[in-house]
Amino acid sequence: MRLPAMLLLTLLLALPAAGRAVSHHDLATLGSEAAASGVPVMMVFWSDSCGYCEILHEEVLVPLQASSSYPKRLRMVRIEFGQQLYTGFDGVPVSGSDLALRYGVQVTPTVVLVDADGTPLAEPLIGLPSIDFYWAYFDQALEAAETALRTGG
Repeated sequence: MRLPAMLLLTLLLALPAAGRAVSHHDLATLGSEAAASGVPVMMVFWSDSCGYCEILHEEVLVPLQASSSYPKRLRMVRIEFGQQLYTGFDGVPVSGSDLALRYGVQVTPTVVLVDADGTPLAEPLIGLPSIDFYWAYFDQALEAAETALRTGG
């Protein structure tokens, strides 16, 4: 029973819809979509070998995607640590590891909220200190990012 659920979840994450955490490899296009909607991009730095990443996925990202309000407030992308190539916000190819260096990401999971050009808008959410408080931390960071977008900084 767990396998069909995982397959469904994988297919769901592959759909390029607002607010879905897709492995979107073209950050420039994702940034343009975010700019057109006036929302931040949520970059989730991830590693397949990270148990906390799986908890974040199940306890935060899946409910976030199923929410009626959050998908309208941001665009999400999962950035894998490693040599996976992405098209950066500037249109230049960049690896997941290089993106992590650029944003000062040293541990997974780390969530970075950025504008359409990849400029950070709020303090990153580093690790998974407590799932009980994570939603409050996330809401605070998202509100800071939205405010920064509205006020231009």
